[in-house]
Amino acid sequence: MYNSRPTMLQPGAPAPLPQQFPHTSVPPSDPFFQRPWLKEHLANLLQNAALLRSVGDELEALQTMQALSTDLERGSKVPEVLINESAPDTRISDLEIKSKTDHNELLIKTVQESCKLWPSSASLAIQAARKLKNVVELQLQPLQEALDGKAAAVAKLTLKRQKLLRNRKWRTRKRRRIAEALRKERDRYEEADREADEWRAKEIAKSIAKRKMEKMKILADKKAKEEKARLQQAMEMVVIVEKLQELRALRVAKLKKQGRFFPEEDDQFMDRVRAAVAEEERQAAAAANTSAAATAILNAEEARKVAIGLANSSRVVDLEDGKGPLISSTVPPLGIADDQDLFGNIDDLSAKADNTKVRDRPPKVDQEKKSSGLLEGYEGLPVEFHHYYLGSSYNMGTLIEVRQGWDAFIMPGGSRIPQHWVEAPQPSDAVWASYLVKPKTKNRRRRTE
Repeated sequence: MYNSRPTMLQPGAPAPLPQQFPHTSVPPSDPFFQRPWLKEHLANLLQNAALLRSVGDELEALQTMQALSTDLERGSKVPEVLINESAPDTRISDLEIKSKTDHNELLIKTVQESCKLWPSSASLAIQAARKLKNVVELQLQPLQEALDGKAAAVAKLTLKRQKLLRNRKWRTRKRRRIAEALRKERDRYEEADREADEWRAKEIAKSIAKRKMEKMKILADKKAKEEKARLQQAMEMVVIVEKLQELRALRVAKLKKQGRFFPEEDDQFMDRVRAAVAEEERQAAAAANTSAAATAILNAEEARKVAIGLANSSRVVDLEDGKGPLISSTVPPLGIADDQDLFGNIDDLSAKADNTKVRDRPPKVDQEKKSSGLLEGYEGLPVEFHHYYLGSSYNMGTLIEVRQGWDAFIMPGGSRIPQHWVEAPQPSDAVWASYLVKPKTKNRRRRTE
């Protein structure tokens, strides 16, 4: 085996022939080469590569020797490279310079002798280099094929990996697009649901407001009807008071014809009644167009309840002789039932009259009465006394109640209940006859006709 690196050729020695290597066939391609064959093949390849490097070095040496021989033939000096190689130390003595000169002369002679053998050695080295090159190429071919196969496989795997990466990225982008589309779809659904909820809330609010407005309208209509009924009732009371005044005037006229005398206080009382009626009419007309009518009617209701309570708890005692009747709230006086047939419920009339007086009376009327001297000396008396003896001075209902209580005893025999049917006398004049109730026979005949 030619394992060592070739040295400098000896002068006169022929160039060695290159070692002949048998042409080895490459085993068939397996998944890769078998391990023993691959090991031997790689060892031969490395040996041939080393021989090829040695032949290359030999060719370089021959080329250098040829260059030296041409320089010597021309008579040039020894190259400084050879001198420097032989004497690297700069501090050289004379003996050393002399020895080096002798060595250079010997080297020049050797080169001149070896130049004679240079053509044959160069041709042999070139042939050996070509053969070694062919052998190395043949040995590298299966490895190159394997490397090419591996490179192709690597390239294929690289392409496959790139394809997988592209597919993975594409799938990722696709998932992102699908997720984005789903998110947008959910957002659209949520937006639609939110808009639907807002619309439904608005519609519910509108319906609630509409129902509230309808309820308010119904309540307003109801209150308006109640106020209208109360005002109508108050106007009926005013009409009743007017009719009672006319009836009283007729009775007074009748009594005057009989020779009865009436003091001036009676005229003053009538003046006050007329003023109260006028004020009632004015306030009723004003309350019909304002919202204060409801408050006034409520105050009148409260005053009516107070007046009824006072009338039920009042007791009248005769203070002059001590023989007068004791009238209790539980036992109605004689004659009231008869007057109820003519004028209606006396308690309702008195209560309504009290309501009109209480509503029309200013808040400081008690102080004005005290200041005018009407109640001087009566502050310590009980409430029944004020109601019975002084109530007729400023309340029409109290006057009617007290007067009817005494009228029950004017009848013959002093009985509260008459023993027979009392026939009403014929009217004395046309005015009195106009206030009487006419018989209903004519109306029935008209209806039948």
